[in-house]
Amino acid sequence: MKAVKIIAAFLVFIVLAVASLLGYLGMFSTVAVSEKEAGPYIYAFKKYTGPYSGSGKVFDEVHSELTSIGVTSETGIGVYYDNPAVVDESRLRSDCGTVISEADVVKVQKIKDLAISTIPKGMFITAEFPVKNALSYMLGPIKVYPSFNEHMEGKKYKPAPGIEIYDMKDRKILYLMQVIK
Repeated sequence: MKAVKIIAAFLVFIVLAVASLLGYLGMFSTVAVSEKEAGPYIYAFKKYTGPYSGSGKVFDEVHSELTSIGVTSETGIGVYYDNPAVVDESRLRSDCGTVISEADVVKVQKIKDLAISTIPKGMFITAEFPVKNALSYMLGPIKVYPSFNEHMEGKKYKPAPGIEIYDMKDRKILYLMQVIK
C-alpha cells in the first residue's frame, strides 16, 4: 500500500511538472490573431524539401554562410508552402533563411547556393508566440496555425504560405499569412 502511494505521488508530481512546463511555454495561452500591414522583408535563404522538423540544419547552414561574409542578423525567416495535414512530409516545401538589409544584398549575391527574395508589404493575418526554449518552435505552430485556419475560414480567405519570423532579439516568433480574398 505504501508503494502505491509513492507511485501515485510521483505520477502527480510528473503531471504537474509537465503541465507547468507547457504553461511556461505558452501552451495554455490564447493566440491573439489580428490583421495588419507587414513587410517588406528581404531575405537570403535555401530551399528545403522534407519534414518541417528537419529544417533546422538548413537555417544553421544559411546563418553560417552569411556570418562567413560578415552579414549578421538576429532575425530568421521560414516560408512554409505546404500544409503538413495534406502533403506528405517528404514533399513539404520551405524556404529557410535570414532577414537581411538592403545593403547586404550585394554581398549575399556572391554566395552561389543562397537565393534572395522579398516578401512585399501587404496585409497579413498575424500572431505572436514567445520563444522560451527549443520547444517553442514546435509548440508555436500547434497553437497558431489552427487559429489562423479558423480566422481564414470565417473570413473566406484563400490559403497562403505560412511565414514565420524568428526575432531572436525580442525572443518571439511572428507568424504571418498573407490575406488573399
